[in-house]
Amino acid sequence: MKTLKYQLFSSVILIICILLMFLSWFGGSRGVQEISGTIVLYHPVTIIGILITLIGIWFENRRFAMVCGILGPCLLLIMELFYFFTWHIETITGEFSLGISFSLAYPEFYFGFGVTLALLVANLMRIRKCFYQK
Repeated sequence: MKTLKYQLFSSVILIICILLMFLSWFGGSRGVQEISGTIVLYHPVTIIGILITLIGIWFENRRFAMVCGILGPCLLLIMELFYFFTWHIETITGEFSLGISFSLAYPEFYFGFGVTLALLVANLMRIRKCFYQK
C-alpha cells in the first residue's frame, strides 16, 4: 500500500511536469516571441526519459526500478537544461550566451524545472523508503 502511494504521487508529478511543457518557457515579449516547452517534447531523448520514468515508477523489479527511477528524471532535467542554454542560438542570437538564456526564460520554465527536480527527489525518496526498508 505504501508503495502504491509513492507510485501515484510520482505519477501525478510526472503528469504535472509534462503539462507544464505546454506553457510558454522562453521568449522576448509575451504574445509576440514565445516559445513553449513543447520544443523539449519534440526531442526523442525526452520521450525516452518519460517512458523510462514511467517504467521506474511502476515496474516491480527493485533494482531495475531504482535505475529507471533515477535515470528517467535525470534525462528530463538534462534535456530541459539543454534547451534552456541553446534555444536562442537558432532563433535570436546565433551564439551561446548564458545571460540571454537567463534573461529570456519565463518563470514557467523555472517552475517546470523545479517540478522535474521534485520528481527526481520523489523517486529517490520512494527508492529509499520502499526498497531499503527492513
